[in-house]
Amino acid sequence: RSIIGLAQIGGSSAGELWLYVENKGFVSQENWNFGGDTRLIIPPGDTALMAQVKAGEICVVSEPFPPWLVDRQNPWLTVPLQTRGEMIGFVVLAKPRVTSELGWEDETILITAGHQIAAYLSEYQTALKLVEAQRFEAFNKFSAFLMHDMKNLIAQQSLLVKNAQKHKHNPAFIDDVIGTIDNSVNRMQRLVAQLSSNKPSDEVRQSVSLEQLWAVLEEKVQHKQPMPIYRSHTVREAAVTVQVDAFTTALSHLIHNAQDATPENGEITVSATVEGEAVRIDITDSGSGMSEDFIHNRLFSPFESTKSTHGMGIGAYQAKTLIENEGGMLKVKSAPGQGSTFSILLPNNYAGGIVLKEAIA
Repeated sequence: RSIIGLAQIGGSSAGELWLYVENKGFVSQENWNFGGDTRLIIPPGDTALMAQVKAGEICVVSEPFPPWLVDRQNPWLTVPLQTRGEMIGFVVLAKPRVTSELGWEDETILITAGHQIAAYLSEYQTALKLVEAQRFEAFNKFSAFLMHDMKNLIAQQSLLVKNAQKHKHNPAFIDDVIGTIDNSVNRMQRLVAQLSSNKPSDEVRQSVSLEQLWAVLEEKVQHKQPMPIYRSHTVREAAVTVQVDAFTTALSHLIHNAQDATPENGEITVSATVEGEAVRIDITDSGSGMSEDFIHNRLFSPFESTKSTHGMGIGAYQAKTLIENEGGMLKVKSAPGQGSTFSILLPNNYAGGIVLKEAIA
């Protein structure tokens, strides 16, 4: 609606909304009839045009176009979105079929409309942050409930151990022990399945080969079908420097998600390749796939889940966070009904003679 509102004022039939995202820069958020790639990011300090935009001016776009505009259809001018002295974004409008020179009245109307839109978008972003904070608060409460349940389970197990010496020859007691343990295991599995911890890790980073990583990862994902198949291609001289437990936890989150989305007769592969100075790990499944809208707007947002009420939506968010903490990058390619591929890129730190320490294995 923001793009269309400004486009109607300027007589344009296409446009694009860019908003500032902390630690990234200006990110393309919405594209209306404008063509080109979506979700682009403008590098900090890019082009003289961006300097004018940040100054809060209406800018007529002229050739040569900056890289982030070259595949757009007839870019014409940029309208700044400012509120309370802060530049939160801008809109690029396409050239109308019939153009006329912009007068000061036209510019004043566009700038005023830009201020109003910026105020609305700023309030909307604040509301989203508040909702996210509230959901984190709810998650913390859930964690407290989880700890309470775990303490109860531990108390049950402690009681069994305490009474075992006295009653271990009593068949009825043994039957009770088996029933209690079975119940405890089932409860713990349900609880752990809902929880992903964001507790910072003090684990030391180590340089390990991809085969060694797979040996650790395999232990974490072997209890569910379909079991992933590991394939390596020209990775004999490849290694990554990571916190092994944290990194394999991130990979296991992605594999568990793939297992949830893939029927038992489906296929999940984990493949590793070397691309220049980078190591690439692909996790590919033949499951249900995801829409582009879900990938861009919801997949890596905390508390978003494809599992309805059965999950809290932390797994993919935590996986991305853990991978980025290791200096890596996570990319996703998917489509409904066509499966998904999660690609992890990390620097290749091969130095030869690498051995995974027994403490980690």
